[in-house]
Amino acid sequence: SAHMKHHWGDRKEVNPDFLSGSNVVMRNEALEVVGPYHEKFRTNYEDVDISIRFKKRDLDLIYEPRASAWHIREDPISTLLRTYWGWHYHLYEGRFSRRFSFHLFRSLRMFLGDMVKRRVRCAALDALTFPTSVYFDLRAHARIGSQNSRSVDGLSARSSGRLQGE
Repeated sequence: SAHMKHHWGDRKEVNPDFLSGSNVVMRNEALEVVGPYHEKFRTNYEDVDISIRFKKRDLDLIYEPRASAWHIREDPISTLLRTYWGWHYHLYEGRFSRRFSFHLFRSLRMFLGDMVKRRVRCAALDALTFPTSVYFDLRAHARIGSQNSRSVDGLSARSSGRLQGE
């Protein structure tokens, strides 16, 4: 977790990017407003998703550095990479070319930093963040594109049907 943001510093912080789902307490009243964790995320990215929903409803997230929890679950590398991408997807939305550069430079910075600190296992994982992040971006772009084309195709079919019927 050297590069996965669970620790937002040594001071209490209001409205960090998100609160880690492994160590969070929420008021029932707030959950009634934003809804529960989304089932499609199961065990990863659910924390970012619910944090975004809190912020959209102008509800504060409060990071308390003195809180602690022990998380004994181990994730496979594929889950770690998908989670890492998900954490950054909502923070840097833009054209694909800009996201490509973001992933490249972030991965290089992490890789070089871990090599300097002799964290070879982390560096190996860092080397995978760039290609997998680009892959997940392409999948998300294709999914969004296919949803838009279905709408456009449906609209053009209806429009051409109307024109033919006139």
